[in-house]
Amino acid sequence: MVVIPMKNGDEIAWKDFRQSPQEKVRFLLRTITAILAMCTLGSTLLLLAACSTQNNIVNPSSGIWKIVHSANPGSAQNYLSAVAATSATDAWAVGSFSSKHLGFQGTKALIEHWNGTSWSVMPNPNVGKPGNFPSAIAAVSTNDVWIVGNTITDNSVTNTLIQHWDGKVWSNVKGQNPGKELNVLGGVVALSAHDVWAVGSLSNSFDNPQAQPLIEHWNGTAWSTVASPNIGTNNTTLDDAILVPHSTRIWAVGTGATYGAPINVTPTTAGGITQETPVTAQTLIESCCS
Repeated sequence: MVVIPMKNGDEIAWKDFRQSPQEKVRFLLRTITAILAMCTLGSTLLLLAACSTQNNIVNPSSGIWKIVHSANPGSAQNYLSAVAATSATDAWAVGSFSSKHLGFQGTKALIEHWNGTSWSVMPNPNVGKPGNFPSAIAAVSTNDVWIVGNTITDNSVTNTLIQHWDGKVWSNVKGQNPGKELNVLGGVVALSAHDVWAVGSLSNSFDNPQAQPLIEHWNGTAWSTVASPNIGTNNTTLDDAILVPHSTRIWAVGTGATYGAPINVTPTTAGGITQETPVTAQTLIESCCS
């Protein structure tokens, strides 16, 4: 299933359509184009690999990958999950860190910056005391960078996390949280200082998720929610988004899942009968703004 934007006056809507073989080919070519564009950015493409104890930043040079030293402020866990760059001397990596081996309590956002010589940790304002989890980053320029993710509040509600770099400091920016108990942003795309998109999912209950797609837009002043099509499954999420180079086309991807009634399952190993919920899932692709 693919979703394409349809203009209605000055408004941009997200709309479903069935993916044709031609569109599949075009999507593949655009993906390859995006990868090639990243490979030519400042002659390097950064690949981030995270493990349970430390970060590794891997950098290809002349076709040979090498490890570049990165900071690990957490004594127990350090993760990097996304990277963005404006030049060979200006790159950002985001993730989270913790000094506890178990649970998420005390997890803080981790922001690292590359100045062309080394990676260093940048101070940032963490929102939720229990946990802060940046998941995506996009850069408009050296003084205009966005991070999105989610943060857990003291009453265990998950809200969106949005932070902005103005060239001097990182600051928290208020996003929308339409879900009563769950609001997560997993991807962000920045077209300009007045046109930034973030995608994720929302839910009104942890016990019965019923997740729906969440799309938010920055107009240069504030973040607002934008209507997203739902393909009808009872758990639909958007997980990531990219901008096609040299265009205004955005691709967002996710999953639509339908859960059946729990059934009794006899495990192959020792133990009693357990219940499992059958899942039927399908891919979700959405597009906008071309």
